[in-house]
Amino acid sequence: CYIECRFSLASILAKLSVTEKNIDNKIICPYGIHFLHIIFTHSVDLNNVEYKQDVQLEQITCGQSFNCSAMYNQSFSIGSSVFLQDLICNSSFKSRFSLSEVYILDKAFFSHSKFYDTTRFNNVVFFQREFFNEVSFIKGVTFKKVQFYLASFKNTTFYELCKFVDSCIYYNIWFYDIELNNTSLLRLSNINISSIYGISAKTRIIFDENVIKGRVDLKNIKVKHARFSNNIIVENGVFSTDNLIINQCDSWKSALFLKHESLKNSNIIESLKYQSLEKDSYLKELWDEKNIRECAILGLAKIVNNHGQDWVLALMFTIWVWLFSYTVFITPNNLFWILFLILTVIGIILVIGWVLLRNLKKSNWKLMLSLFYILSFGVVFFANYNLDSFDLKEYFSGLITYFIPTNYDALIGDYTGFEISVGLKISGIITYILGKVLIIFGGYEIVKAFRKYK
Repeated sequence: CYIECRFSLASILAKLSVTEKNIDNKIICPYGIHFLHIIFTHSVDLNNVEYKQDVQLEQITCGQSFNCSAMYNQSFSIGSSVFLQDLICNSSFKSRFSLSEVYILDKAFFSHSKFYDTTRFNNVVFFQREFFNEVSFIKGVTFKKVQFYLASFKNTTFYELCKFVDSCIYYNIWFYDIELNNTSLLRLSNINISSIYGISAKTRIIFDENVIKGRVDLKNIKVKHARFSNNIIVENGVFSTDNLIINQCDSWKSALFLKHESLKNSNIIESLKYQSLEKDSYLKELWDEKNIRECAILGLAKIVNNHGQDWVLALMFTIWVWLFSYTVFITPNNLFWILFLILTVIGIILVIGWVLLRNLKKSNWKLMLSLFYILSFGVVFFANYNLDSFDLKEYFSGLITYFIPTNYDALIGDYTGFEISVGLKISGIITYILGKVLIIFGGYEIVKAFRKYK
């Protein structure tokens, strides 16, 4: 049926001579309420009423705001319904609460509500902001297959289990100054926090200034940005993560918090991941502060073995240093080839390095690094290969000898006797020795990456 005017249940009850009120001056409704197959073209007011019996709203469409802020002594449920404008539900629910297969195209307000019994949000789609500020969930609450736009949980108290399962958060989710009691558990499981509107840079989870006395579980979650700051874990409080994938933290302190909590829970694998994320976040802050010296140190650690996490990267670095430094060392010492090699390598470093920095937080940065290794070595190798004096057999023989850390025959026996300028001779010696040092360094980083689980 269609109702093409403003609907107020309190006014209808008054016309039915239901005038008894409670101490909060709300009309007491002794009847059960069941709305089915109704289209409201104007606003609906179910507020300022205390409902003694069940309230069920099924297959409702409301064209304007829907206000159901009231006191419900028995169960309250909304199913298979569409709200084109605001849903206002700042209420007290003494019994079960359920929203199932509901679409809310404008804002949803649940602030200052109290849920005394089990609470379920199932297959609910929010298209605008959702407010759960200063809400108390006395019993368990479950958000299952819920699509949030921007959810705010501020000064919210969870007394028992709170689950977010198989849900999507298109923009942000805020946990600010929430309270978890001794028996409470906050669990986020199989959550996809990403953007379908092309605003991925602002897609994040924020968990700030919370007091955790119960348990927080973040499981199987992918998020673009995250912030965890000023959280206090007291008494028997536990903060646990499992397969929490974060592209970037707002601060290195957020990653530090996650690392420490993983270590407290003896989750070594997760802690290593957050350790790398911590250093990545710190590297970004140093870059913003233009601290070149510290950036160089952390940047090298990132490139060599991803902060001790990737032995393959360390192996690639070692092989590249071995091949590159030796090939540069044997390059003919005339000014033309020296200038050509220097300018070419600098050009490659600038181009590939710029691409590498841009992709440092992306999944393909290792591919960019591999490309740099191949191109830089390729330039110096083919510059030598095209010369008539180049002997490939002698090149490989010298290459193998150069890899031995204690062997300096090429430098002592041949190179020091060349009749070249002192400057070129010093440059060659530095290249030779520095290459050997970096080969040893690369070997150490390989071992270090292998021992990351120790």
